[in-house]
Formats: sequence, structure tokens, C-alpha cells
Amino acid sequence: MAISHDGLGIKTGDILGMKNRITELRKARGLSSRALAKIVGTSPSQMGRIEKNKRGLSIEWLLRISRALDVPPNELVDMDLGTSTPVSCDQALLGTVIGFVFKACESFEVKPSAKDIAGWVSFVYDHAAQHHLTFAQTRELVSTIVKVSKKAAKPNPFDIEDDEEDAPRAAQRRRLKVAGID
Repeated sequence: MAISHDGLGIKTGDILGMKNRITELRKARGLSSRALAKIVGTSPSQMGRIEKNKRGLSIEWLLRISRALDVPPNELVDMDLGTSTPVSCDQALLGTVIGFVFKACESFEVKPSAKDIAGWVSFVYDHAAQHHLTFAQTRELVSTIVKVSKKAAKPNPFDIEDDEEDAPRAAQRRRLKVAGID
């Protein structure tokens, strides 16, 4: 699948409770910023801007850096997806979904919490993987969810009680209904 590398991205500091973990992960692997820049194929100054959150993470950068550090894309931005997304997931799809969510939040001027972002990413990833959505369909699903969230006048219209017995399925059904996908 071809990924559009438009250079657009959102800074993790723009999302409540989400932080850029690139420096932490790089150091844990014993890499200098210069060494990571070489592996990723960029200049040390560009790598520094990304690490310091002075440059937003596009889909391209999210995928390149996560591959270089051998971590799932969600770990770069401290996104806890819980157990809903398997460890053996398609990293390119996951990174693409994260990038789409960041871009949609930026485009629609939505500033959700890290929990909301993680919920949206997990749902869209699962739906895209299960239903073999195209790149365009996945992006449209993300846009719909973010637009609905903005119109709902609350950060996450899909919140449900944690103690509900069938909470994940109920949440997924509601999300699909709101997105117009049955």
C-alpha cells in the first residue's frame, strides 16, 4: 500500500497526556541521536527537531522511526492500546491509522485526550484489519469518528462503563452505527 507522505503531522504535546518517547527509546537501545538519524536516513538536526517535538510526526516519520527502534508505532507516542490490538499487528497499518487520527484531529481542530486517541486508533485498526479497508476507506472512517466527536461536544462519544459485561462489543457496535458502517 502506498502511503502519502505529505509531511503533515501533529505534535504529541498537542494531545492531552501524550508524550513523544523517541529520546527515551533511543537511549534505552544505546543509540546516539546521530546514529538514529543515520539509520532513519535523515540529518541529526532533523532528528533532534523530531525528538524535541518541534516537528510533528507524519505517518512516514512514525513508521521510519518505529522500524529503526524496533517498537510498535504507538510506543513512540506513549499510546496505550491495552490488549485490544495484538502485539503481532500490522505495524504499517497501525502507524498509518495513528497518523490519520493525528491529522484528522489537527484538521478538525479537535484536542482529545490520549485515552480518546488510543480508543479511536484501536477501533479503526481492528475494523480496517478485519474488513480489509482500503487506504481511503480507513482515512474516511477516521475522519468520520473525529467529526462525530467534535459534533458531540464531548471528547469521546463512545465512552462506556468499564464494568459492563460486553463493553468492547457494545462500544464497537455504537462506533460502527455512528460512522454509518453496519
